[in-house]
Amino acid sequence: MAMELIASPTLALDTGLSRLLAAAGSRAGLNLLLLFGHDPMTLDTAEGFASRVQFPVAEVSDALAGLQQIGVVQSCRRDGRTSKHVSYWLSEDAKVYETIRELGLLYLSGPAARHALLAALPV
Repeated sequence: MAMELIASPTLALDTGLSRLLAAAGSRAGLNLLLLFGHDPMTLDTAEGFASRVQFPVAEVSDALAGLQQIGVVQSCRRDGRTSKHVSYWLSEDAKVYETIRELGLLYLSGPAARHALLAALPV
């Protein structure tokens, strides 16, 4: 992901982070990204992730769909094509992981950064 900076009134986000936040789409998506940054090997269903991040399943499903669309997460049906249970996990792309790691460090850097990240979400 490119490191070109996008100016923001309170925070400069590189295009990789901006793209990631746009795909995440909501606070639920941001929390999913932070979870993946904390545990990149995690694998679960939308329902399982919703339970972990304490957001409605519909919001988590929307965030997972957005993140899957840009290649951040991957998925498969657990029991073949007919299963309702779809598992999701973080892409093995090193650039994806590095961008999520940057996001986590930024989030932890202080209240102003957290506020700016939340303000940068489309929803």
